[in-house]
Formats: sequence, structure tokens, C-alpha cells
Amino acid sequence: NEINGLTMGGVGTGTKIHHIEVYGNDDDGFEWFGGTVNTSYLASILNQDDAFDWDFGWRGENQFWVAVQEQGFDLSNRGFEGDGTHNGNYTAPIFSMPRIFNMTLIGSTASGTANGTDHHAMFFTENSGGHIHNSIIMGFGQGVNIVNDPPSPAENSRSRLAAGDLTFKHNIWSNVADGTTAGISFGHAALQTYLEDADNGNEISTTPGIGLTASQFTLIPAAASLPLTKSRSPLPDVNNGFTYETADFIGAFGTTNWLKGWSAAD
Repeated sequence: NEINGLTMGGVGTGTKIHHIEVYGNDDDGFEWFGGTVNTSYLASILNQDDAFDWDFGWRGENQFWVAVQEQGFDLSNRGFEGDGTHNGNYTAPIFSMPRIFNMTLIGSTASGTANGTDHHAMFFTENSGGHIHNSIIMGFGQGVNIVNDPPSPAENSRSRLAAGDLTFKHNIWSNVADGTTAGISFGHAALQTYLEDADNGNEISTTPGIGLTASQFTLIPAAASLPLTKSRSPLPDVNNGFTYETADFIGAFGTTNWLKGWSAAD
């Protein structure tokens, strides 16, 4: 019943949200219901449902997100769920389209469907768009599900990809689905073509520079590893009170662990 760690309903850019951790929650870590609020330095750690979730047309600027799901825990759900409007309201004048740079999204590696859960790295439905750039996505049993719902092909998340409202650029994918672009794209031919387009800068790697075991995760990339050497999307220049920080790395962390000193995941 939406008992999320942090629920934001219609929050605007006048509210500053940064350095927030949700740890061990039984629902989503963070969820946005509409609004335009921007965020940075969010940690969704060992939560049961989606690490991040949005709905009702949320559009915000975001940088430095990290999610780590409990390894092998089947009740951990998606890395994030993106809903564009709500309850099939496809013709709403505003649909969700957040921008997320420098995210590290680590799944449970589970692949079952206990209690109706799935394990998609990302799920887009109800006309949701979004821009996922300069990020690491690893350890999900299923890939990216872009729903192609009726009533109109022009009013669903599949069309957001075609229109450029849903983008995935300069990301590292590791151990997602079967480790191929076909598996990551979850049967969507257009997404597979998109991921294979060198101009979009996506890369599949079995050595993503970070790692985890059943008891420990290491989020700082190893020296000279792919997150520190790979090409990146340029940072956006926006005019809504948010400033993207210079980040010469892929994922949420460079050489500094910003979780130290204040978080349960310290």
C-alpha cells in the first residue's frame, strides 16, 4: 500500500532532496508521484520491492543514485519502475520523463517470479519516458521491459523510445539477463538495435570494475577499470535550480565513497 521509504507527492523544485538513504524497507526505496523535484546522492539499499519508482508525470533532474538489492532474494523486484501517467491515462498532457546521470543499479541476480515479482533491471509503462546516462546496471535476472500497451502506438513507452523521450546512453551493462543485447532488451527489437548502436555508447562487460559477494559490496571502481576510462555523455545544462556536478566516471562513484560517515551502508 505504497509504504515506500520516501514517498514524494507533487513535490516541486523548491524542495532540496539529497543524501537520503532507505535501508531494508519492505516496499519501494523511493517513489515519486508527479512533481518536478530534483535529487542527488540517493541510496536504496537492501529494499524488498523496486529500488526506485515513479508515476503521475514526474520530471526531475537527478545525479548520483545507488541501489543494491540483497543477493539471491527473490522478493526484491525491479531496479526501477517507470510509470508515465496512471491507470491507463495515456492522453495525459504530461508523462514522466526524469533524467538520471551517474547511477549504480545492482540487482539481486534472482530470476524467479515468487509472489508475482519480476526482476527486470528497468520497467517502463503507461507512456513513461526517461533518460538514463553514464550509469552501471548489473545483476538482474531480466532486462529492460518497455511495455507496448494499447490503445494507441503513439501513447506508450515503446513510442517514447522512438521519439527520443526514452534514452540509454554511455552505460555499462553487466550480468543482466543472459548478458546479450537481445536479453537486455527483453525481446524488443528496436531497443536491441538502439543498444547495439555505437553512437549510443552502451557497453556489455563481465568486468564492470565493481563487485559484490553475499556479505559485501564494493562500489568504488578499481583503478583503470571501465567506469573510470569509458566515454561519457555530456552533462546537461539545465535551468530549474539543479546543477549537475562534474563526474569523470560512469556510475555513482569515482574514487570517493560518498556513503561514508552518514549511512547505514557505510
